[in-house]
Amino acid sequence: MWRLADVTADDFHAHARTAFDQLSGGLFRDAFLVGFPTDEEGPVLVAGVEGPDTSVFAGLGPERSRRMREADFMVSDEPSEPPMQRPLTTSIGMHLSIIPELIQEVLHLHDPGTAVFPSVAYPVGQYQVSAVVRLDRTVLNAQPSVTLTDAATAEEFDGRVRVPAEAAAGNEGEDALSLARALVWEFHRRCLDVLRAAPRPATIRAAPGELLRAAGEELMRAVSDRDGGDPLGTHSLFQACDMVSRLRYEQAETVGLLAFLPVGASRTDVFDGIVRLVEPVVLEDRASVRKLVQVSSRKLVLVSDGAVISGLGRLRDTAFVEQLDFVVRFVGHHAWELWHGETALMRVRFGVPGLPLRRLRREEFTSALASALPGTPAAEPQLWDLVEAAMGQGHGTTLVISTEAADEARRLGTHGIPFHPFNPTQEQVDRLTAIDGAVVLDPAGRCHAMGIILDGIAGTGGTRARGARFNSAVRYAAGHLGRCLILVVSEDGMVDLVLPQLVGGAGA
Repeated sequence: MWRLADVTADDFHAHARTAFDQLSGGLFRDAFLVGFPTDEEGPVLVAGVEGPDTSVFAGLGPERSRRMREADFMVSDEPSEPPMQRPLTTSIGMHLSIIPELIQEVLHLHDPGTAVFPSVAYPVGQYQVSAVVRLDRTVLNAQPSVTLTDAATAEEFDGRVRVPAEAAAGNEGEDALSLARALVWEFHRRCLDVLRAAPRPATIRAAPGELLRAAGEELMRAVSDRDGGDPLGTHSLFQACDMVSRLRYEQAETVGLLAFLPVGASRTDVFDGIVRLVEPVVLEDRASVRKLVQVSSRKLVLVSDGAVISGLGRLRDTAFVEQLDFVVRFVGHHAWELWHGETALMRVRFGVPGLPLRRLRREEFTSALASALPGTPAAEPQLWDLVEAAMGQGHGTTLVISTEAADEARRLGTHGIPFHPFNPTQEQVDRLTAIDGAVVLDPAGRCHAMGIILDGIAGTGGTRARGARFNSAVRYAAGHLGRCLILVVSEDGMVDLVLPQLVGGAGA
């Protein structure tokens, strides 16, 4: 097997697999090295445990030389500029892009089902070596991402979060920001560090969690870079948010919203106004930032440019957090998420980034509602609005939608607070779910009680792997005499749907 300084390409494959598999199962295909000889007539070599056969690259050595000569003699687009006087940086950039472009073109034809990401080639002995990562195209395109539409902004991400443009040619969404693409870039960087060490033996020493954390830092750097440069210099926005998420304020977990707006932007279409601080708080002052996070809510959002917090923005009644730019949602102890608009780009828990938890989709709720309450008219639009409000409750909550809501509110009233039935607004649901216990609704969306402690038969259903809120819902559903649907919203926004027929309840 072709070796580089006593380190086989299997090392690259093994490290890539562990990192990408931790991010998303089925995403990773393979990783290998491709070496183009400096001698035009020499064969192109491939090293890797599962890489393509060398024959795939037959004849590419002369083709690379032809393209290099073509680049050298390419005249400028400007008629007034004499031939051979193109800027040096442009010429170098064209040369660097030739090998990645050739690899991408050939492998795309060889296997269209993969997205191919070759690194910039690095000289090792008599070869120009590129580290190639192939990912499953379908799985990759399903990853949460944001496509940059501003060309000027997109250029700021080249070589940072995005893999270099020359290495991503032909892949869909090459201007997209995603944790998966950030991991590709970070893996390329580690591979090039190994290649630079030749002829000394070297290996990729980074653990999967370390690679993911570095990828997360690159993704967060995109937030502060979007105005054309990192306003904090060596400051890590990732580390600042992660440290804040670790702190408790008077034993309370970190729950709040921090919005990153471009410098000078006020977003008057979203905010009623911004209450500005006399002295902006730098994000590195994590104790002060933690206090401000405690003040924030779904309608009062901390406003930052990526360097300091300048104030708190009051969202208009008709505005939603999703209309903001980048937003960090602190969702519990040592847990936070990066959002852009309605897209959650990553979730960080105990310092390690991963894919965000998938929120409950409306079609899933509608299907579960029809299954739980067959033949019972239900006000689905109103109920969905209330479910959405509950999912935004940072402390977690439980909603019980029952055909016997009135009777259950009376029966369990001593363990909660019953109401004369009323139709709650989203804002009211946000407050009703702020205390422990379940909110009881009927299929028409009317609220009958809050703070209800659900009863049930001990030992029926449940799992010790889940918390008390989920297990209480399972026990209650198992003994409930009517038809009901229970939504258990955890602190991290994950929603479990509990139906009596799924846990052996009497209402099945």
